Amino acid sequence: MSSRVVVSSVAALAIVLVATAAAGPAQAPAPPTTSGRTAAPVDRNAERAEATLASIEQHFSTRDGRFHEVFPSTGDAYSTLWPLTQTILGMLFVSQLRDRPLPTDAPDYFEPYWDTTTSPPGYLAAMFESSGSGRKFFDDNAWTGLDLVETYRSNGDSAALTRAVQIFNFTVSGWDDAPTDPDPGGVWWAQQNPNPRFAHRNTISTASSAELALRLYEATGRIDTHYLDWATRMYTWVDSYLRGSNGLYGDHVDLAGQVDPGQLTYNQGTMIGAAVLLYRSSGNGEYLARARATAETSLDVFGPDYNQQPAYNAVFFRNLLLLEADTRDGHYRAAMQAYADTVWDTLHDPATGLFNFANGRSRSVEPHRLLDQAAMLQIYALLALGPDAADVTI
Repeated sequence: MSSRVVVSSVAALAIVLVATAAAGPAQAPAPPTTSGRTAAPVDRNAERAEATLASIEQHFSTRDGRFHEVFPSTGDAYSTLWPLTQTILGMLFVSQLRDRPLPTDAPDYFEPYWDTTTSPPGYLAAMFESSGSGRKFFDDNAWTGLDLVETYRSNGDSAALTRAVQIFNFTVSGWDDAPTDPDPGGVWWAQQNPNPRFAHRNTISTASSAELALRLYEATGRIDTHYLDWATRMYTWVDSYLRGSNGLYGDHVDLAGQVDPGQLTYNQGTMIGAAVLLYRSSGNGEYLARARATAETSLDVFGPDYNQQPAYNAVFFRNLLLLEADTRDGHYRAAMQAYADTVWDTLHDPATGLFNFANGRSRSVEPHRLLDQAAMLQIYALLALGPDAADVTI
């Protein structure tokens, strides 16, 4: 969603990456269910996760139990879908941290965005947009699908899994199947073609759809190779057309064949995660090697300050934890912890409980964005969960 959200810039964060020796790769079995996970002892990350969730609930909750997009906000200016998906994911992580039954209403948060007037149905970018004409972004839908798979893996909600399958069908409908287009293939960023603003195929929409396909492949018993085939096709397209000379991935390619070479942390994260999941599903070590190479280059390029939107960084770091599970390489977690500590020490306001990220050309910290706060909620909860956090849906 890089073209739709003004990229925020965090004040330079002095983070020292702590490197540890990496053990050899290991083939991972199908990820177990997340229910019954034993939470790590309470530490600073657990306390920060709980404090961040309390701040979100205090400042962003609406009168009808939903969320505002920003704080301060007027009236019932509800969150758009992308910040909501990241908030719900963070809440799911905290629920696992508390080691108590998860709320069963997570899918209900998304229902006002569901549009069945088009085929296939999908989620609108904003609540209460006109059905049939509202904006739908394919990456938004992939994030929602991953939330629902995590809900299913956590509490067995079969309706959540059924909806996640529907969402994947929607993201597949966004595949560019015109053989005459430059770099044919890839998932469009948005459904509103041929609007030039949306007429490009993105790393994030394609790689996040690949991750959703692979999580569905796992959740359904690795029987339906339709998911594996699509994931392989999506990953290969991004790797073929959007990988830069330094091994990292650009943002998108348009209908003129022009590649936007901008390298964002969440694009690298989704490709790392897709590669790890492909390795688990296929046993092909080349995927794991590519994931490790992308991770190492990303740490060198973006660290130590990771001066991008916190939501982009959250996607990046949670995919690094997925890689950690297969490589036993602790320096991914060390980098994530260093980032989390520095953000808390330099940007967290103890008076309000909010993180003061500067946004937009004005570099103003107000209004505070739900998306930024949700990103830090995820990071602290995942760190508090310890190594088991690598098993969560990405």
